[in-house]
Amino acid sequence: MNRRTGLFQTAGLLSEEEGPGRRRNYALTHKTRRAMGLIVGVARWRHHHVVADDEEGMTAEEMATVLQTVLPLASIPDHARKCLKLSVLGEDDPPGAEGEVIWAEVEPGGTLHSCVEAADSPSGWGRGKVGAWIPALLEGRSNEVLVGDDEKLVSDCLEALSDVLWQPQAFS
Repeated sequence: MNRRTGLFQTAGLLSEEEGPGRRRNYALTHKTRRAMGLIVGVARWRHHHVVADDEEGMTAEEMATVLQTVLPLASIPDHARKCLKLSVLGEDDPPGAEGEVIWAEVEPGGTLHSCVEAADSPSGWGRGKVGAWIPALLEGRSNEVLVGDDEKLVSDCLEALSDVLWQPQAFS
């Protein structure tokens, strides 16, 4: 484990943070989080060229993991202290199903962080199948994602994510 962790650190994919006592805590780097855009792009390509027409290029669980991973990249300071609920539905989920749920809070500075579950109802929410989330992340188009309550919160979040995932930046 230490060898692999060291290799990931050397590659710039993980950073080490101080934990309580002698415990080591690791976090994903900005570089790793930005690479999720490529993963979503591959999922779109896979949907069009590899899997059957009625299948998506990634599962709902995989898309939920991508969303949870990239949320800290977004900065939406106009929505400070708001709570966001995102639901990714699988192809076989029945109507009304929750799907894979991601909760996030907007910090006072505008950065998003995921949380287990908010105590209050969300300020805004978005839900959709994988096929709706892919263009939302790749192009900032939230028109295929069903949104509710504070719709501007959801659209600003998706636009910020798309911008940060696709703006040119050197990987170092």
